[in-house]
Amino acid sequence: MPALPAPAAEVAPQAAQHSADALVSAFLKGRSPRTIAAYERDLAAFRAHVGARSVGEAMGALLSSGQGEANRIALDYRDAMTESGLAPATVNRRLAAIRSFVKLGRLLGYTTAAIEVPGVRSESYRDVRGPSLAVLQGMLDEARTRRGPGGTDHRARRDVAALRLTFDLALRRAELLELRLGDIEGDRVWLLRKGKRERIAKTLPLETMRALQTWLAVRPSYGAAHDFVFVSFSNRALGKPLSADGWHQIVGELGERLGLHVHPHAIRHASITAAAVATGGNMVDVQEHSGHANIATARRYVAAAADTAGKVAALVASGLD
Repeated sequence: MPALPAPAAEVAPQAAQHSADALVSAFLKGRSPRTIAAYERDLAAFRAHVGARSVGEAMGALLSSGQGEANRIALDYRDAMTESGLAPATVNRRLAAIRSFVKLGRLLGYTTAAIEVPGVRSESYRDVRGPSLAVLQGMLDEARTRRGPGGTDHRARRDVAALRLTFDLALRRAELLELRLGDIEGDRVWLLRKGKRERIAKTLPLETMRALQTWLAVRPSYGAAHDFVFVSFSNRALGKPLSADGWHQIVGELGERLGLHVHPHAIRHASITAAAVATGGNMVDVQEHSGHANIATARRYVAAAADTAGKVAALVASGLD
């Protein structure tokens, strides 16, 4: 990584702008590959909004702005994204990337500005129950019929293992796709949870371990150039690491065979809901299973599984004829 520029107090604003590429590198350093890719997309979106020639130029201009001007730029960016019809979650994520970058710049002395523009309000409480166990069983049954290269059952082995890991361990898409062969040690798997920089170990249930071992038995035939657990079987990317789009397509196809629209994160939802039921609504256990940083998020799944609101509504409704 190139040397960081001198703090803003020691250089002219123009010099700070030209040296911002080094600060961008510092901002991305030490993060997971998928987090880096996400931040790069978010910073690129901001560059396009301000019409800069590069991300470094865009961020350098922001850092050299005063408090009021920096927040005016951020406010204009937020409003432009909202007016373009972007989902609130996307708007808030992109704004958070800008806020975090400026915070790092302020910490290191390259600016005195702080982005204080709030995100847009959104309704985050949605149906988090996910597909039923019957649907998931149907998807597993469909996955077992899929053929791989040369008519082998290798595709079936991969898809069953990926489905079981996703559901049994409540994995996010990135957590599944970032698994490396070295992360598997006997009956344990080391996971890089969202927002964490160090992997944690989870013991694999027997059914999950069997499905994974069945896939790993044929995994050496593919992807010799990398050590990702899951590989692609598409004609264009045979043997390459399975991509996020590829996994989304697999889950979508399996759902379509049952006449349903299913996406990868819905399987995680179903897992956490199942945990809420299995533990009798123990939020600490549900949080441990899901890997959520905030126990309040686990509460949403417990409430949805118990249909607390529906039960209360039934009691209220019973007061009228």
